[in-house]
Amino acid sequence: MKKLKWCLVTAAVLASSAALSWQVTRDDIVINIKGRAIIIPCHINNDVDIDIDFGTVGVQAIKSGNQFVERWIPVQCDSRVSSYSLKIESTSSGSEQNALTTTIPGLEIALLEGSTSLLLNTFFKPKNENGLMLKSQLTVTKDFASGTAGKFSASATLTTQYD
Repeated sequence: MKKLKWCLVTAAVLASSAALSWQVTRDDIVINIKGRAIIIPCHINNDVDIDIDFGTVGVQAIKSGNQFVERWIPVQCDSRVSSYSLKIESTSSGSEQNALTTTIPGLEIALLEGSTSLLLNTFFKPKNENGLMLKSQLTVTKDFASGTAGKFSASATLTTQYD
């Protein structure tokens, strides 16, 4: 009887040992890699970032509403593009849908094409198929303190959609 118990114990130890030492030596999975190569059919501002500088402007002049900078932004498209739309993406000032928030409270930059407001985060078709005459105009809200002076900045992203 002792011999039978010894054999059963030995068999159980060997079986559990074999189960514990079993290892996966290989597992195959598939890697899927995808993409889409395109030829960019339009070039905005000759692929150069757009910088608009108001220079030094007096606080009183800003309040007059006559401080603006106009800048021609060329858009060149190849023959595959029948038309395009642009969108200026940024955080709106909240007071006007076409005004960028600046780093000075109450000082905003309204964006226009001629006298037409360019609504932020909304696609629009430029009046000229060869580009956009962007008018950036300094405006103020009631939050603009008359003694507020200093450097200011704002930023936006110009996005193109091809039709």
